[in-house]
Amino acid sequence: MNAACRVGSTRRRQAGYALLEAAVALLVLGLGLLGVAKTQALVLKSTYSSGQRSLVSLSAASLAAAMEGNPAYWRGLARGRTTALTVSVTPASGGGVTLSQNELTAANRDCSTATCSSTELAAYDLKAWAANLQSQLGDALIGVTLVLQPPDGASAVNAALTIQWRENIPAIQGGTAGTSNQSLTHYVQP
Repeated sequence: MNAACRVGSTRRRQAGYALLEAAVALLVLGLGLLGVAKTQALVLKSTYSSGQRSLVSLSAASLAAAMEGNPAYWRGLARGRTTALTVSVTPASGGGVTLSQNELTAANRDCSTATCSSTELAAYDLKAWAANLQSQLGDALIGVTLVLQPPDGASAVNAALTIQWRENIPAIQGGTAGTSNQSLTHYVQP
């Protein structure tokens, strides 16, 4: 009888160890899955952030190409000046954009259907570009600044295009969600 009790007791202990091993395995699996979930959240945030940066970079290159396509205005605007010229583009309430340069603001011709002067074409390009950027970024767009430096002697006109936007930061790992202001500067010689 003693031998039978020992066999039954050993089986119960072995069953207890198997249950304990299964619980530890589930705990390790759960921790691994939490790690995977955290990594996925970071990847999603990085993907969103990279997408916005790519969009802004491509938009800056698009405006640079438009400026290079209209050198009569952009080079002529900076020549003869002794100080930098700044053109600001700010989102207007209710849509659209506001330009800080008076001659660009006054030009309202649709150059997609009509022949335009270099000033009208510059205004059309800048307004269409800014409206497209605003439609892509929405309320995240803070503003755009274009600084034209006058040429030094025989050197070319230099322009610095800076785009600023708000980037949403999701709450990860118990942190708080928020926004972060970002900017990208693209240099061009129109």
